[in-house]
Amino acid sequence: MEKSNIKTIDFLIPCHPKDFPSLIMSVNGIKKNISSLNKIFVVSCDNPNIEEVIHIPEERYYSFIDKNKIKKIYSLKNPNLIHRSKWIYQQFLKLYSAKVVPELTDSYVIVDADTIFLNDVSFDIDKFYFCKAEEYHKPYLEPIKKLLDIEDTIGFSTICHHMIFNKQKLNEMISIVEKKYNSQSFFDCVLSILDYAEASCMSEWDLYSNYMILNYPEMCAQRQLNWTDIHSIPSSSLLNSLKDEYDFVSCHAYLRGVE
Repeated sequence: MEKSNIKTIDFLIPCHPKDFPSLIMSVNGIKKNISSLNKIFVVSCDNPNIEEVIHIPEERYYSFIDKNKIKKIYSLKNPNLIHRSKWIYQQFLKLYSAKVVPELTDSYVIVDADTIFLNDVSFDIDKFYFCKAEEYHKPYLEPIKKLLDIEDTIGFSTICHHMIFNKQKLNEMISIVEKKYNSQSFFDCVLSILDYAEASCMSEWDLYSNYMILNYPEMCAQRQLNWTDIHSIPSSSLLNSLKDEYDFVSCHAYLRGVE
């Protein structure tokens, strides 16, 4: 099949400057391996200045998200975990992407800046493909139940460092939450129900996957990929040795000793 006949899809990568070294490899992995690629967008404060990458300044999010408000809540409720405010903040960059970056294709893939594709992974713009993850963090479940007004979640995690989002469905989920809480701010709704005593109290990936699988099962399909976490930014030779076994790898900052 000619590439011109493939429905192409955009990729969006939120990135803190500390992850610029891995971001370059993440971008190269997408360019080299994803045959359905349309454009790559990077959301960051500073422009990473990577060729053929469209920079989205974080300032575009500020009408929806206030990072200082997250810090203030932590300072009042649990100052020992105030460093986790950055982790909560980046989740909102993903969850508000459909509103802030309307130039994205109707469906698009969000990828963590430390995740590197090693092989071609196909994406259907009309499907919600998900992977089941080994980790299953119970503190993520209560926010999902509260926000989506459900008694039971899907029963597994889908945290695999990338996910396909649909703009209409994501905005629909946000509107439903705002209506439930009689609010005009999804951001405030979420912050109002988090357990700040818990270091990891929220998962954007699991929130959206629960919404899709519970409400649009006909669009959903499990597509299990193979991946692993590595403790350093990999060399080209290491990537070549890993690609026969894994579809992608992630070199998380905390595993690399980067704060």
